[in-house]
Amino acid sequence: KKQDDLAAKTLNRIRQVLGTFYEWLLDRDLVRANPVRRVRCYRESPPVIRYLKLPQIDELLAAVEGDLVHPVIATALYAGLRRAEIC
Repeated sequence: KKQDDLAAKTLNRIRQVLGTFYEWLLDRDLVRANPVRRVRCYRESPPVIRYLKLPQIDELLAAVEGDLVHPVIATALYAGLRRAEIC
């Protein structure tokens, strides 16, 4: 049964962690079965892709003008880099 206050992605992640834990227990003969295998995953909605609009880009670049991070931010914006790809 789905919890109303938790997203499908969160519930699927909890299911994954519990499943991994039960597999670990099975490997050590501490349980006889993994009950999580019988639990189906919830259908997740596709992620919402967010991006800055042109006025927001101009405002951001103006805010960091002359700062040491300006070239990094400008490169990230113009190259379409994700946050994880910057560092």
